[in-house]
Amino acid sequence: MQQLAPREAQDAQDVADSTSVAPNKFRKLLPAFEPSSHSYRSRAAAAVGAGRDTPLVSLPPRINYVRLACEACRRSKRKCTATRPKCDSCAGRDLVCEYKDIASAEANTQALKRKYDQVQEQNNSYKELFDLVRSLPERQSSDMVRRLRGGAEIDTVVRHAQHGDPLLQGALGPETRFKYDSPYLASMPLGLSILDNPYLPSVTYPTGFQGRGERSISPPNPLAVGRDPSAYMMPYHAAQVVEIRTSGLILSRWTSVCKDDDILRALLHSYLLHDYLTFPTMQKDIFLQAMRDGDRRFCSPLLVNTVLAEACHSYRAATNYEQSWRPEILGNQFLAEAKRLWEAEAKKTMLTTLQAAMILHVVYSIKGMDNIGLSYLIQAVAMARDMTLFQPARQKKGKTKTARDFTAWCLYRWQAFQGLHFFQAPLIRDPPSTPLPDPAEDPSWYGEIWAKYPTSETLIPASHGYVFRAITGLRQIANDMACIMFEGTTAIRSLTSCEIVGFHCKLDEWYSQLPEALTPKRTVLPCQLKMHMEYCVLLLKLSQMQLSPENDATSCEHEHPPTKDSETVSYALRCLDTVIRLYYVRQGFDYMDPYLTYFLSILANLTIEGMDGGPVGTEGDDRLETLRSTLILCLKGLYDQSQHAHIASIVARLLRNRLAIEDLEALKGYIDWDEENNDVTLAPKYARSGFPMAIVKRDQEAHMSTLENLVRQYDQLSLDESTVAFSQATTLDGMSQGT
Repeated sequence: MQQLAPREAQDAQDVADSTSVAPNKFRKLLPAFEPSSHSYRSRAAAAVGAGRDTPLVSLPPRINYVRLACEACRRSKRKCTATRPKCDSCAGRDLVCEYKDIASAEANTQALKRKYDQVQEQNNSYKELFDLVRSLPERQSSDMVRRLRGGAEIDTVVRHAQHGDPLLQGALGPETRFKYDSPYLASMPLGLSILDNPYLPSVTYPTGFQGRGERSISPPNPLAVGRDPSAYMMPYHAAQVVEIRTSGLILSRWTSVCKDDDILRALLHSYLLHDYLTFPTMQKDIFLQAMRDGDRRFCSPLLVNTVLAEACHSYRAATNYEQSWRPEILGNQFLAEAKRLWEAEAKKTMLTTLQAAMILHVVYSIKGMDNIGLSYLIQAVAMARDMTLFQPARQKKGKTKTARDFTAWCLYRWQAFQGLHFFQAPLIRDPPSTPLPDPAEDPSWYGEIWAKYPTSETLIPASHGYVFRAITGLRQIANDMACIMFEGTTAIRSLTSCEIVGFHCKLDEWYSQLPEALTPKRTVLPCQLKMHMEYCVLLLKLSQMQLSPENDATSCEHEHPPTKDSETVSYALRCLDTVIRLYYVRQGFDYMDPYLTYFLSILANLTIEGMDGGPVGTEGDDRLETLRSTLILCLKGLYDQSQHAHIASIVARLLRNRLAIEDLEALKGYIDWDEENNDVTLAPKYARSGFPMAIVKRDQEAHMSTLENLVRQYDQLSLDESTVAFSQATTLDGMSQGT
């Protein structure tokens, strides 16, 4: 055996001694498994071979190693994602992201992928640009090319074309190509779809109603309507008035209430678009030009403040204008300023003061205080007589003559409507001596309102001259009726059969002479539809007078048969119902239109009377459903109008109190009543109005059916119920104490 070296022998002896001492003192340590995929697979295979279930071992997450961080992350010691051209950290902080020695730090595959992504994004931008230039209208395509030639980035031009200018986006309105769905019954009731209804062949009808089994909505043929089809596919409130005289107009110099000319111009545009066509009091072109030039003959601070006070009700951005008792409302501030100026100018007989008095009467009527506003109308008539406004003018032509004649006809029209429909003796019995010119020969005498719809480049006229002349003819018939009914006395006398037949002939002649743009087939604008509503109500009044038992039995050679009169009542009622439905599906009731309150209240009252005395059975059930749909539509219209005018709120509350329980439950699905303001709305001090709540034929009925009297009766009934409840509670309390 080979002998060990002395040193090696000593080491071997030490190891032997250490292993021989206390062999079981410490636990034997075993090596740990390496966390590698190979060792895991081998152990898993061994476990499967042995028939044992081994839980999966979670591997540590893979670490994304960054070869080179950007300089900004290196300086701030942040973790860098190393993405090009900017890392996530620099992109979030909007910092400059720079890399040094990219060639050595970035792998070839990463560089190729990055360059490929950049080329792909650029290619997509070019493709989107090409598609937009090919598909957009020529004007927008040319604008894109012009911006590119000016040095704009491709992505910026594409993004602007796709999403628009953010400033313009904020001013754009919602999508306007829609119709309003009728509540309760979406389609036209069968009771109205009969052959003698002249309003169903209207171009508005196929684009407005779509029920089960009806054809889908399609744009009307421009050749069939004779104008741009936008008016038949969009509501009127989606349009904007186009008036060059208001561009840059400084209205703040005419009022001390508001100094923001943008708001004042918006109010003026709202007045021209909505209020002026319904209640014209001055020649629009002369008034606007005088406002620009500072001409006090045709414009004054009093007139401007009254115009702005009326415009506040139809202005879309206005709020809480139905609460007429709140002095802080902008409209009430304009009204207070107008009243202050009125006290200073009331004794001055001027054309602008007369026009302001007419508007003040309109404003007070909207607020449900027309008994107060009537004094302004009476003063306006007195001023007109002092100015000999209804006599031939000295001037043969000129601006002054046009302004005088136009104002005279406006005053005559407005008081004529008040006379017959509000059961008042006419303030003016004869029309102005100067006849109305033909709108086709002298359209500038009337002044036109031009509207532009969002998706159309065409300016659409409101046919103001034709509408003004047609309504004037209708009001002249109504004024002649009122002159006979109030002849010599304050009491209302019934018309004779011959007189009724004569007025029927006048209405038929008026209807047959309507211009093509105002026929039932083509009428679509609110002012045109309301003209037909007024015609239906006037026809309804005449027919009901013929059926009145108080009418005399004198014969007339042209007298209609008795069945004809009852048929005329049903015919007029069907026409009124149809026109109101057409108005709603095309224009809606959202925007303020005080003229609607009168027609909606008449139709609602007659519908409630028809539901109370209707037949029973299957035919009666269908008729009841039709009447209920009409009633819900009218009350929804009054509710929507009550958000702008206090008079509509009062009428809606009074009509709601007459509903049956079933009708009230059906109404709740479409109207959310605010019960908290119910007592304030029906307070007698806020309802001083002679507004008629029904079609009546006697003076006693007229007095009892005014809005002011009904509100007082309702208030007295509420007091009586409260007194009875209080007395019952007191009696019960006394009985409990005695017991």
